[in-house]
Amino acid sequence: MKAFFYKLRTTLDFVKFSHTLFAMPFALASFFLASRGNFNLKILILIILCMVTARNVAMAFNRLADAHFDALNPRTNSRHIPQGQISSGFALVFIFINALFFVFFTFQLNSLVFILAIPTLLFLCAYSYLKRFTYWTHFYLGAALGLSPLASWIAVTGKIEPKILFLSMAVLLWVCGFDLLYAIQDYHFDQDQGLKSLVVKWGIPKTLQMSSLFHFFSLILFFIFGFVMQLKAVYFIAVLLIGFILLWEHAILKPTNLSKINQAFFTANGFISFIFFLGVLSTFF
Repeated sequence: MKAFFYKLRTTLDFVKFSHTLFAMPFALASFFLASRGNFNLKILILIILCMVTARNVAMAFNRLADAHFDALNPRTNSRHIPQGQISSGFALVFIFINALFFVFFTFQLNSLVFILAIPTLLFLCAYSYLKRFTYWTHFYLGAALGLSPLASWIAVTGKIEPKILFLSMAVLLWVCGFDLLYAIQDYHFDQDQGLKSLVVKWGIPKTLQMSSLFHFFSLILFFIFGFVMQLKAVYFIAVLLIGFILLWEHAILKPTNLSKINQAFFTANGFISFIFFLGVLSTFF
């Protein structure tokens, strides 16, 4: 039993299960808005299971695809595959099982979600190879997480409606902004290995500026989404609070002092997704 729990803990850490909090609140917020107060517990559970299994596939595939570079990078050489804690074979089986479960869960929702299941998994996994070919991987990652509210909406309604795209675009720019900050840590390594990112293309000072710009536009889209969905005043107060957190996130990072990147990345953005969800949830009370 002790060995089982150790393996479970190792596997959860392997896919950074705790980072699910970045996208999950947006999917849940979309579920509640699409449901219009008629909450279906079965659909809610299936959405959560789809989110978890799709993310497991994407994260495990990324770790497998990047294992060579992770082993060379001082920041990542302690990850599970380079250290031999997780084998490539186990990762492949883990990916396959989660992909099967994801497709099965989408089948339980509606036909459009099911049709989009395999293309979604392929889209998520493709991210792992983009930095070999393009500088614009941060936008792709943003689009991947931006799918979460859109997918949740389709799961409830069975169709795509333009108004939910404002939230997907807001999430895309928000993620792009904080992923730029996170990628600064690998600036010199990516340069040495010939890997592409906008940090390599722009340099650190411009990257910080552009991250701020993307977050500014994401904030505008959060506001527009609230107006389009006719949400209550509490939602807009939550978005204002998100704006202050984003200001703090950028205030603690300077081109000459990047020691607080992890604090800006994990702490600030974890709070942002949770506050957004509470802002949406408040409209139902």
